[in-house]
Amino acid sequence: MGQLFDRISRLARVYWTDATSSDVEWAERLIDSQDDELRRAIDEAALSVNDDVVHAHNILRIPLGSTAAAVKEAYRSAMRQWHPDRFVNGTLTEQNMSRQKAQEINTAYLILKTYYGF
Repeated sequence: MGQLFDRISRLARVYWTDATSSDVEWAERLIDSQDDELRRAIDEAALSVNDDVVHAHNILRIPLGSTAAAVKEAYRSAMRQWHPDRFVNGTLTEQNMSRQKAQEINTAYLILKTYYGF
């Protein structure tokens, strides 16, 4: 991932040194650029989502790129379904499964909370 950001940084410096206009205009030129190397770097960044993040989305059953509100709602919904307190009177197998599921859900939520920064 570091190489990808180095490439983007290098391209940004090239556009910055060529800029004779305001900061906003050069940034817009960079974003709107048809530069093939920049396009490849952006595409790589979009595709290089960590496997843990993908797995966390799958556990909470939400699509990649979900909003913070969607992540929180999915977490609450999953915890309502699998919270160990709901299985206090269940069999030992159900209690163990609910603990395991709740732990997976909590881990997934923490991963996504870190990933999305909320």
